[in-house]
Amino acid sequence: MSRSASVAQSTSRRKYTNKLHNEHVLIFGGTSGIGFCIAEACLEHGAHVTISGSNKAKLEQSLSRLRNSYPDIPTSNIRGYTCDLCPADTYNTLNTNYPNTKTPAPTPLETNLIQLLNQTTAQKTRPLHHIAFTAGDSLKTSPLKPTAPKDLTVPTIVAEAYLNAMRDGFCTGQVLGSDGGRLLV
Repeated sequence: MSRSASVAQSTSRRKYTNKLHNEHVLIFGGTSGIGFCIAEACLEHGAHVTISGSNKAKLEQSLSRLRNSYPDIPTSNIRGYTCDLCPADTYNTLNTNYPNTKTPAPTPLETNLIQLLNQTTAQKTRPLHHIAFTAGDSLKTSPLKPTAPKDLTVPTIVAEAYLNAMRDGFCTGQVLGSDGGRLLV
């Protein structure tokens, strides 16, 4: 095999290793399981990582594990914030409005997501490039029927919040895949 063929072959095996270099990745459910593995892989590929979880103690433990596993990576590249994706009154407040307006007030879940996105982007001064969603319990499944707001799953609400966040210049993602195989553009 010629040297140029060898170089071309070795390059093609590494065509994705730099795709995340200096990208900012937010991982919902990044404190354990697949989410934690995604965080590790992103760090190994040069990304800035923010993990999110609902349990503060578990979040701090996971941040410590990541920082200890990757001591060469600046601690500012490994961040974490708590975010409760299942606040108790999420589905009871979907149809309320701000006082004296027709503008819907955010639900507790939306409020939590807005706070997380603001923390993750440092109040829109730090770009967010990718989101991985691995959080939560198994999704509720039911036969197909018309969907009411109370039937919305957390990933649907996260996707909606993300799409709204993309309206500013610091959220640069363009396409999201859903578990159902649909693309949100």
